[in-house]
Amino acid sequence: MATVPPFIPGLVLCNDFFTEVVQPLLDTQYPNLRYSVGRLDQGSEVLGYDTALSTDHDWGPRLQLFVLEQDMGLRDELNGFFAEKLPASFRGFSTHFGEPDHEGTRLLVSPPEDV
Repeated sequence: MATVPPFIPGLVLCNDFFTEVVQPLLDTQYPNLRYSVGRLDQGSEVLGYDTALSTDHDWGPRLQLFVLEQDMGLRDELNGFFAEKLPASFRGFSTHFGEPDHEGTRLLVSPPEDV
């Protein structure tokens, strides 16, 4: 049986995921890329209302990366880069989300390893 990691508020988890994983990857591979990041979506963590119960679906370390219009041609390249370089999990929480179920909820995919 998998061990449940201690609850970390989603916005804290996402911020740490960015500063500890995503930003260093971007700094190394795309040092001149101008971007911003955010956590925009529906979900209790976006407004800071999440609890441990929130972690059972559509919740985990993630963010949206925004680039300049002139860099939109990098979209597929960036997606491939992150697919290859991002860890399967961060602090015990999956970084991979499956396809939506019949109700539109994206269930977490169990990761093979942890960062």
